[in-house]
Amino acid sequence: MFSFLFNNPKISVSTNGLHPFVFKSFLLMQFWNTWNTIIDFLTTRIPTTTAFTSFCVSLGPETFYRYIVAGVYFTFNNAQFFTALFCAMRVLILYTLTNQTQLCRRLFIAWSLSTYAVSFTDAAPIVFYPILCLQMNSPFQDGAIAISSAFMFGNNAMNMLHFAFSTVVILIILITTGLVIIKLRSQTKKKTSSRSQQKTRAETTLTVTMILIIIPSFLAQGLTIASLAKSPYYSYILSVRPLMLDLRVHVVSIYFYLTHPIFKARKGSNVPSTVVKSVASSMYG
Repeated sequence: MFSFLFNNPKISVSTNGLHPFVFKSFLLMQFWNTWNTIIDFLTTRIPTTTAFTSFCVSLGPETFYRYIVAGVYFTFNNAQFFTALFCAMRVLILYTLTNQTQLCRRLFIAWSLSTYAVSFTDAAPIVFYPILCLQMNSPFQDGAIAISSAFMFGNNAMNMLHFAFSTVVILIILITTGLVIIKLRSQTKKKTSSRSQQKTRAETTLTVTMILIIIPSFLAQGLTIASLAKSPYYSYILSVRPLMLDLRVHVVSIYFYLTHPIFKARKGSNVPSTVVKSVASSMYG
C-alpha cells in the first residue's frame, strides 16, 4: 500500500471513497502496529521460548536492551494514537461538508506532533532504569521469561495511566464507529450509478476495518486488567496474546487491501480529471 501511494500520484477521492488523510492515518496506524509486533518478538515472544534465559542471567540486557523495551512502549503508543486518528478522521469526513481538506490537514498535523511528543515522553524514562527478566508461570515452560523495565514493573501509577489510555482509545473507536454507522444508515437515498456503488463499497471496507480493530483491543484490555488484578489466569491470557496481535496487524491490512475499490483499478486506466487532491501531494502539503 505504501508502494501504491507513491506510484499513483492522482487518486479521485469522490470516486473511490478514500480521502488522502484517511489513507495516511491508516498507513501510519498499521506502520506502527507492525513495528510494535516486530519488537514484541525481542521482548516477549522469543524470550518465552527460553532462548534468551541465559542472556538475561548474564545481565546482558542491562546495556542496549533498555532501548528495545522503550521502543515497545513508543511504537505501541503511536499505534494507539493513530488508530484513534484513523477513526476520528472518518467521522470528520462524513460529518463535514466544507473545508474538509483544511480541517483534515490541521487535525493530522496537530495529532501527529502530539502523538510523537507524548509517546517519546512516556518511553524515555525506561532507558534510565535497569531491565528485568520476569519468570513466566504455567502454561509456559521452565525458563520462559518476559523482558520488561524496572520503571514499569510494579509502577501502579504508570500501569493505571496506560490502562486509562487504552480505555480512552477503545471508547473513541466504539463511539466513532457508531457515529459512522449511524451516518451511513441515514443516507437512505438509493445510489444506482457505478461511481456511487464504488463509493459505497469503499465506505463498507472502512467501516468493517474499524470493527476489526476493536476485537483485539478488548483482549489487550483484558490482559491489562488481569495484570492489575494479579489474576492467576494472567499467563494463560498472555499465551494467546501473540495470536491476537498478529490478527490485528495482518488481517486488517489484508482485508483493507483486498476489498477497497481503489486497489482494484486496472493499470493504465484513466483517472478522472476531477481530482480533489492527490495523495502524494497532500502527503507533503
